Amino acid sequence: MLLGAAAALGLLPPVSAQAPPPLAFTAHTIDTGLRGGYQSVVADLNKDGRPDIIAVATGMKEVPWY
Repeated sequence: MLLGAAAALGLLPPVSAQAPPPLAFTAHTIDTGLRGGYQSVVADLNKDGRPDIIAVATGMKEVPWY
């Protein structure tokens, strides 16, 4: 009940009832050559601070890394 008491005393800032604006996403085609079942994983594999995209697909002899 400590939080309720703090709010009642005016110690917490007022909460806005306005909803944040919706997020906007942009689609980017990375590869169109993946066939069969595939999955993609996003991780920073080389530790450069930027996300890497790795794709694994059935029937492929290589692992695409973007």
